[in-house]
Amino acid sequence: MAFVRQATAQSKFDIQSYNVIDTVGPYRSALHLVALSPDTKYVASSGEDNNIVIWRVDSNTVFRTLKGHKGRVNDIEYTGDGKYLASASADGTVIIWDINKNKSIRSYVPEGTGGAKGKSINFVCFSKDDKDILFGGENNNITKVHTPLIGGSINQIASTAESVSTGVMSPDRKWFAFSSGALIYLMNMANSDLKVIAGSSDQVTSLAFSPDNKYLASKCKDRYIEFWNLRTSVKAKSIKPEYDERAADFSKIQYSPDGKYFCTGSLDDSPQMWDMDDYKMLYRLKGHAGPTPEIEFSRDGRLIASASQDSTIRIWYLAEAVLLAEEQKKFANDSLTKARRAKNGLTDSTKLESELTYTSNSSIPLTLNGRKVNASHPVEVMSKNVSLYVWDDDQVDGDIISLNFNGQWVLNAYKLTKKKKVVNIILNENGDNFLLLYAHNEGDTPPNTAGVSIYDGYRETRLILKSDLKSCDAVRLKLK
Repeated sequence: MAFVRQATAQSKFDIQSYNVIDTVGPYRSALHLVALSPDTKYVASSGEDNNIVIWRVDSNTVFRTLKGHKGRVNDIEYTGDGKYLASASADGTVIIWDINKNKSIRSYVPEGTGGAKGKSINFVCFSKDDKDILFGGENNNITKVHTPLIGGSINQIASTAESVSTGVMSPDRKWFAFSSGALIYLMNMANSDLKVIAGSSDQVTSLAFSPDNKYLASKCKDRYIEFWNLRTSVKAKSIKPEYDERAADFSKIQYSPDGKYFCTGSLDDSPQMWDMDDYKMLYRLKGHAGPTPEIEFSRDGRLIASASQDSTIRIWYLAEAVLLAEEQKKFANDSLTKARRAKNGLTDSTKLESELTYTSNSSIPLTLNGRKVNASHPVEVMSKNVSLYVWDDDQVDGDIISLNFNGQWVLNAYKLTKKKKVVNIILNENGDNFLLLYAHNEGDTPPNTAGVSIYDGYRETRLILKSDLKSCDAVRLKLK
């Protein structure tokens, strides 16, 4: 009998909820801020108690609790090395925290104001190499602090007619954008030149640069997200996510680091992921039980964290969710193409032969092309529409496989990698279904080993299948 490892719906990898790999918390209050450390080992959050809590992601334990603000924390950001954290608060201060020492090392207020007078600071961000911090808020100014970690000069670098709602640095740290009311301001960090982009539809509550610095996205209180061409200052596109809740929207937006996708927090319990090729929503990140205003991509683009009023943080593994959406779209297109080909009398064929032999009392083949078939215990599925995820579960060593489903080749001579390949199949409702792993080689480390995940829309079952040049592992799929 071939070695088979199974995982149930309780495993950390969960496609149904779009790949939640960790749930952090619950905390003692609703959460509205989240920030992943650069190495993704920690996640910082803040709720309604004015504290900043840093959690170990892998163990869901509190690493640090940073206490010092006397008002709601409105924004947090890590330095590039992850050793320090800056926070902006409604108490009118910005604090720099040494995370390892679990204490504040610097506190700043806007130039010309005292702590007692301090009006809310709404955002804080670091410039290139963490040499400066910029922050702004209800005093209508943008303040820059040079060498903030060791205490440096404080200067007012811009002033607006209304409160400054939000601010963000471009990925290359050459540009800084901030908003006041419905106006968006763009500053060149090299010479502090400032220009105004035409007014938005409502108060701008969140901003995000595209990774190539060509576009700036703005989210407004009325829920519209507008995409501005930074070369021409002309609006390129406008979208409006739909939520059940109709209140003013202050949730965060962010591009994925590769620029292909765009995520927005939500007034309901499901942040939304959008495809930037056609500005269409791909899917919702389902799993929270309350409004989820804050989202953040990890710097490598693999993960996204979300903070919710349900008092939890969720960490999502996006590679699989994006792949699932792309493959479902491709599957729909492929199915349409096959239908058109069949209508025209054309059929698809494969170079592989599929010679199967059976025993009289078995629904699983005895051999495939002369190779012995090793059958595992059956896997129950809840739907006839099933997605298979295939990857190299061990060291990538050149394994090449094909998959045979009910006598048809659904994957031909595919070289396994760590990236999961998606294959969509439709089960026969009136009989047994089987999946065979056929090895074309044994790689550098025999036998040929593949990870196979079976997802039916409700739960996931993970298997490890092994085949060599004389035998094939098989899985019987049983429709429940």
